[in-house]
Amino acid sequence: DVGSDRTEEVDVVDKPGLNFGWPCYEGTARSPLYKGQAICKKLYAKGRAAVKDPLVAYPRSTVIGGPFYTGSTWPSQFHDAYVFGDWEASWIKFLTRESDDRYSAKPTDLAAKAAGPVEIEFGPDGNLYYVSLNLGQVRRISFQG
Repeated sequence: DVGSDRTEEVDVVDKPGLNFGWPCYEGTARSPLYKGQAICKKLYAKGRAAVKDPLVAYPRSTVIGGPFYTGSTWPSQFHDAYVFGDWEASWIKFLTRESDDRYSAKPTDLAAKAAGPVEIEFGPDGNLYYVSLNLGQVRRISFQG
């Protein structure tokens, strides 16, 4: 979830009908831009339990959603991992699956200097590919034992 002006989020939709608070919340904080809106006042009156908190939230940049790893060429720690990036901060990270319904809330670096990733996908060969907007390239990340 690209934030309005303060916070980027990674949210987990694990059942239908969840409310992630947009645009009334950014991360777990009330959005100063929308707090006066009637819809937000109504949501705030319901309390924090009415909104599902993000799994990961960090200061405003440009989060890029990515894929889940379902292949078999990378180590088992990556099985069902969620990969995401940030164009402005130029990194790619992943979240590991801890149980059937839970992901780690602490991202792990995968590419610290990804040069502005804007699209991230796993290819049929098991490698991770991303479009580096800053370099005008499609780049590959492969696991090297």
